[in-house]
Amino acid sequence: DGRAEDDRWHVRKDGTRVWASGVLVPLRDPAGGVVGFGKVLRDRTDVKAQIDALAGAADRQRAFVGTLAHELRGPLAPLASDAHLLRHLPGADALAGPLGRIERQLGLLGRLVDDLMEATRAGAGKIRLRVQTVRLEDVLGRAADACRPEAERR
Repeated sequence: DGRAEDDRWHVRKDGTRVWASGVLVPLRDPAGGVVGFGKVLRDRTDVKAQIDALAGAADRQRAFVGTLAHELRGPLAPLASDAHLLRHLPGADALAGPLGRIERQLGLLGRLVDDLMEATRAGAGKIRLRVQTVRLEDVLGRAADACRPEAERR
């Protein structure tokens, strides 16, 4: 009673392949009976090439972000270890403020790298949700700490 649509590869009589978008409709006599079918094909090889190019670009971008996240993860561990060592040196109390900011920023960078990895996994269809409760006070404190040096400078 309706129509059918599809997009697929077709081979022309000369052997060349074309990506075609087709519509099939019933042909009816004056009484409404089906006497045949009509099909219209449109050559959409150009559109298929654009879709494939965009998909390839998205795959390359996803691979780049994944590699970037992996490479960023490497320097974070030694930096966090060094901050931990500094905290336990004699006289480290005088550095409590700066060390706290360094540790918070390293934590933020670690979460950003994790988010990049998650975005890469999501793009590849591998999604893992991590739901957790956070204290608003902690979030606001980190935001204030991140802005404080610039505010003090001004």
